[in-house]
Parts: sequence; structure tokens; C-alpha cells
Amino acid sequence: MSWIPFKIGQPKKQIVPKTVERDFEREYGKLQQLEEQTKRLQKDMKKSTDADLAMSKSAVKISLDLLSNPLCEQDQDFLNMVTALDMAMKRMDAFNQEKVNQIQKTVIEPLKRFGSVFPSLNMAVKRREQALQDYRRLQAKVEKYEEKEKTGPVLAKLHQGPILRPEKSCDLCRKTSRPRTSSSWMRCHGSTAAALTTSSPALSP
Repeated sequence: MSWIPFKIGQPKKQIVPKTVERDFEREYGKLQQLEEQTKRLQKDMKKSTDADLAMSKSAVKISLDLLSNPLCEQDQDFLNMVTALDMAMKRMDAFNQEKVNQIQKTVIEPLKRFGSVFPSLNMAVKRREQALQDYRRLQAKVEKYEEKEKTGPVLAKLHQGPILRPEKSCDLCRKTSRPRTSSSWMRCHGSTAAALTTSSPALSP
């Protein structure tokens, strides 16, 4: 086994490489910025269409108020101008309504569908963070067990797996095609069991 100087003072191995984590944070920052800009664009488009419709409705109302003015009954030229203005405002209102409908179909609704993707992406990032936390917690447990002194009871616990699962034959049993009986198992693993019993006073008779 090679000896690495100052190994004790070295930091623990990173779960995720720093470069990968840094790239992930950068890309996730871009994702959050894109989500914010998408929400802002959707909100601004809604304000724009509402203001456009309100403007055309107000223009139509003004032309109707002018038509009801008593001056229109007194001056025919003024009546003709107000009538032409009223027709123009109504055409503008119809045009604005059609424009708003097209904006709704081609911009606002696609933005809503696009924005619906971000909650699932944010949830995936949260699941990733939770998985990393669980991994760190389990890794700390493993390191704690590895640092413990391998006494007899600890060795016995580590070797309980193959002993408690006699249905799994060893390489020698498979090569010799021995039946999985207690006597054949003892012939193959008697030395291991004896060593385990010797190393663990708790397992001694």
C-alpha cells in the first residue's frame, strides 16, 4: 500500500466535483433568470393588451359623446366630421380586438405553457439537493463505522452476511458442485468460522 504524506490533513472527497457543482449553479442561475423574465414578459404583454383595448374603448365612447352633443344638430359639417370620427374609432376598436386575440394566441398562451415547465424543474433541483443531503448523511455514517476499531464483535457483525445466508455457495462449492448442506459448508468455511470465533470472545462457547 502506497503511503501518501499529509493524507490526514487532506479534505474529504467531494460528492460532486467542484467544477460540476459550479457549472450547475451557473446554469440554474440562468434558469431562474429565464423564469423571472418569462413572468415579466407575460405580465407586460397582458398590461399592453389591456391598455390597448381600454384606449380604443375610450375613443369609441368619446365619439359617441360627440354625436350626442347638441352642436351636431346645429352644424351639419360638424356632424359629418363627428360621424366620420365615430366610424374610424369603431374600426380601430375592431382592429384592436382582433390584434389582442392574435397576441393572446401567439404570445400570451405560449408563454403560459412555457412558464408551466419551471415548477417541475425547480422541484427536480430540490430533489437533487435532498438526494445530496441524504448521501452526505449516509456517507458520514459509513465513515464513522470505518473509523471504529475492528474488534471481535465488529468482525462478527461484518461476517454475519455470508454466515446467515447459507443458500449462497462460495466459489469452491460452485467449482466442486458440492450440495448445500451444513456438513459441506463446514468443510469449506470451517477455518473462517474458527478464526471468527477465536477473534470474538462473544462468539466463543
